[in-house]
Amino acid sequence: MMATRRLCILLAFVMLFISLEVSSILAQNSGNASNGGGRNGNANGNGNAGGNNGNIDGNGNAGGTNGNANGNGNAGGRNGNADGNGNGGGKNGNTNGNVNDGGKSGNANGNGNGGGKNGNGNGNGNDGGKNGNANGNVNDGGKNGNANGNANGGGKNGNANGNGNDGGKSGNANGNGNGGGKNGNVNGNGNDGGKNGNANGNRNDGGKNGNANGNANGGGKNGNANGNGNDGGKSGNANGNGNGGGKNGNGNGNGNDGAKMEMQMGTGNANGNGNGGGKNGNVNGNGNDGGKNGNANGNRNDGGKNGNANGNANGGGKNGNANGNGNDGGKSGNANGNGNGGGKNGNANGNGNDGGKNGNANGNGNDGGKNGNANGNGNDGGKNGNANGNGNGGGKNGNANGNGNGNDGGKNGNANGNGNGGGSNGNANGNGNGGGSNGNGNGNGNAGGNNGNGNGNGNSGGNNGNGNGNGNSGGNNGNGNGNSDSNASNGVKQKRPPYDAASTNYVVVTPLPNTGQERSLCQARGKCLYKILTCPAECPQRKPKKNKKNKGCFVDCSSKCEATCKWRRPKCNGYGSLCYDPRFVGGDGVMFYFHGSKGSDYAIVSDENLHINAHLIGTRPQGRTRDYTWVQALSVMFDSHTLVIAAKKLSHWSDSVDAILFKWNGTPISIPRDGEAEWRADTVERVVTVERTDDVNTVRVSVTGLVELDIRAVPIGEEENRVHNYQLPNDDAYAHLETQFKLLDLSEGVEGILGKTYRPGYVSPAKRGVPMPMVGGEDDYFTPSLYSPSCKVCIFQRPSSDAVAVA
Repeated sequence: MMATRRLCILLAFVMLFISLEVSSILAQNSGNASNGGGRNGNANGNGNAGGNNGNIDGNGNAGGTNGNANGNGNAGGRNGNADGNGNGGGKNGNTNGNVNDGGKSGNANGNGNGGGKNGNGNGNGNDGGKNGNANGNVNDGGKNGNANGNANGGGKNGNANGNGNDGGKSGNANGNGNGGGKNGNVNGNGNDGGKNGNANGNRNDGGKNGNANGNANGGGKNGNANGNGNDGGKSGNANGNGNGGGKNGNGNGNGNDGAKMEMQMGTGNANGNGNGGGKNGNVNGNGNDGGKNGNANGNRNDGGKNGNANGNANGGGKNGNANGNGNDGGKSGNANGNGNGGGKNGNANGNGNDGGKNGNANGNGNDGGKNGNANGNGNDGGKNGNANGNGNGGGKNGNANGNGNGNDGGKNGNANGNGNGGGSNGNANGNGNGGGSNGNGNGNGNAGGNNGNGNGNGNSGGNNGNGNGNGNSGGNNGNGNGNSDSNASNGVKQKRPPYDAASTNYVVVTPLPNTGQERSLCQARGKCLYKILTCPAECPQRKPKKNKKNKGCFVDCSSKCEATCKWRRPKCNGYGSLCYDPRFVGGDGVMFYFHGSKGSDYAIVSDENLHINAHLIGTRPQGRTRDYTWVQALSVMFDSHTLVIAAKKLSHWSDSVDAILFKWNGTPISIPRDGEAEWRADTVERVVTVERTDDVNTVRVSVTGLVELDIRAVPIGEEENRVHNYQLPNDDAYAHLETQFKLLDLSEGVEGILGKTYRPGYVSPAKRGVPMPMVGGEDDYFTPSLYSPSCKVCIFQRPSSDAVAVA
């Protein structure tokens, strides 16, 4: 009985063994059941409960619809291999190769050849298996080439290759090395115009590498790559390339958590390139929690929209560097470089070149880091050039340079440089050049820091040039330059930086050989830099000898960048004119007369940086209650300097005799008649020129950044004397000045007979429609002498120790 029972059990085991062998043979044979155009070639091969192999081949050949294969090695089995092929123009070539629980390999190859739609591969090595490899290939024009290679638990490799060749839409690949695995490598390629080339390479927990390459070649749309090295892994590298005219070239390289200090360890590097007019070149490079480097380069060349870069070294990592470049008219060039938690460097360079809109940069060295440097440049008329450089928590340097270059029309040039918590330096330079709206600079040295310097420049008509320099809590220096009150430790009002006279910043070069038209090489910063401007044929010379008959060539190297023809003499009906006895045309365009007293002096303009007085000569015929008066001399005062222009007293007038004289700081000067026919003085902050615009009696005076004057000396003629009944003596020609002012950089509170007409919202009290509308104010604008800036309402003040005596 017992023997019979044992025999039955033995027979049962034999039958089970035979059944398993038959099943295995049938399964292997069924993999080739769909050749020659058949729809499906499906196969399932399973190695269960510790079996060695679960191998399978599923082939759909010559236009077959599906070639699917599943190879599984379960519960500690060694291999789970699968090959699924859709050849010719078959739609799908899908495969899954799985090794569960601790098996060695999980390999999968999914190929969609010819013009098949899908070539998908999934290779999984779970729970400590060594390899999880996957290859998904779509050749010729297929839509998708997807691959997923996963090594979970503590497996060594998770490799994936996804290729979309010859115009295929997608080439996606995911390679994951989880749970301490060594490698998570992946290559996703979209070649020749394919839409997507995406790659994700992840190495989690303590694995060594997380590498990713995503390439969209030709004119493909996307080339995205994510390479992540998490939890102390060595490397997180990513390359995302959008070549030709592809839209996106994005790369993310992350080295997270606490990578070691050995060579090549602790690195999060990323390169994202959008070449040849592509829209985006974005990149993120992160070195977290003590990793050495977090470097990022984002480049968008030729005219693409964005070139963005983020480089972060968090925790106590050494470097967080970022370079974001938007070249040739691209919209944005943004860069963020952060060295957090005691890291040494946080550097960022954001450049928007050739008319790009934004050039922004943030460089932060936090919690004791040494450097926080940032350079943000918006060149050639770009809107913004912003930079923030912060050295917080005892860091040494917090430097920032924000330039809105493109000078003359760039809107903002802002910079913030902060050295907080005992840091050594907090320096900032913010420049809004050539008509830019804002040029702001903030430099702060807080809590015992040595230096807090700020430079804010609003040049060539820019609205604001603000500078704040703060030396707080015992800091040595706090210097501020700009038009806002600085908190400088010495308490002295700071002067404005030198003015860049963009319109006249040029060098004369050789004229055209045939016509003699003069040419000038522009040297003003901005779009006109190094351009040669040629005078029009109608006015071939800048300084024609016959000023009354010929217009002169005016070269303007500012944002206008042009050479035009203009009369080189005052226009007595133009804005800012002062002529006759005396008659003004204000900055508001309203004409009015002012009656002063002969022999007296009055403030024409009085502002924070400029003061102009006029000296009146005149006569009072018998029976009149007021004097007839004319302007005989002008005194232009700025900084510690005084320039006087006066008409000589002549008994008789001659057009060939020079009746105009000049004094500079009390010393007579002469203006040459040959060559450039000009006199020039360079002060610390200004350039002063007096230029003859005719052989005699007509000049142009310029003080850079403050004022330009066209002046002519004229007499009272016999006919004029008779018509107005001036009753002038025969031995006095009453030589006087006719002047047209061009006032620059005025404050809203400007004063003076002429100056107040330039105030925003000014309403003239002059009566309209009468022959001689009068405006009073003799008492308000009376000054003790031609050289005195003092009157009841005057606001100009000389520097306290620099006043220059003139006589």
